[in-house]
Amino acid sequence: MRYTTHEWWDQPVTRHGDGTTFSFMDGHSDYHKWVGNETIKKGRQNVRSHPGIWGPATQEGIVDVQWMQRGIWGKFGYNP
Repeated sequence: MRYTTHEWWDQPVTRHGDGTTFSFMDGHSDYHKWVGNETIKKGRQNVRSHPGIWGPATQEGIVDVQWMQRGIWGKFGYNP
C-alpha cells in the first residue's frame, strides 16, 4: 500500500465474497467488502507475483485504497 498516493502496491485480496478479513495488532479481526468494481476485478486476477503499482480510476476504487491506507497508516501521506 502506497503512503503518498492513492495507489496499491500489491493487488487486493478478494477470496471471501469480493472482500477479505483483516487481523489487527490489537487482536481483533474484521471483514471488509470492497466497493470498487476495479478493485474486485484486479483482486480476482490472483497474480502470484508483484503485479506492479496501480491506482484506481473510479471514486469507488479510491474509497477502497483510502480505507486500506487508514487501516495501515492511520492517515494519508497526501491531500485527498
